[in-house]
Amino acid sequence: MASQSRKGTNGSNGAHGSNGSNGRGHRGLDLNGAAVRARADQMSQSASAVARVADEVADGAEQQIRSLDSAVTEVEEFTGTLAATAAQAESVIQSADELVSSIN
Repeated sequence: MASQSRKGTNGSNGAHGSNGSNGRGHRGLDLNGAAVRARADQMSQSASAVARVADEVADGAEQQIRSLDSAVTEVEEFTGTLAATAAQAESVIQSADELVSSIN
C-alpha cells in the first residue's frame, strides 16, 4: 500500500513544514517536564538571589540614611555652638570697646 503525502503551499509535506513550523507559522514546543521544572527551579533560585541582593542594598541604604541623619544632627549642633561662640565674641568686643572708651 502506497502512502500518500500532500504538498503544502511552501513545498513541505503534510501539516508540518520542513521549516519547523506547525503550519501556522509558529514553531512547535518541545515540552520536557523535567527540563521545564529544572529551568523553573533555576529561575526561582535566581529570583531569590536577586531578592537577597535587593534586601542587602535596602539595608545598606537605610544605614547610610541613618549615618547622614547623624551627620546632619552633628552639623546642626556645631552650627549652634558656633552661633553661641560668635555671640560671646561680640559681647567681648563690645566690652572691650566700652573699656577702651572709659580709659580715654
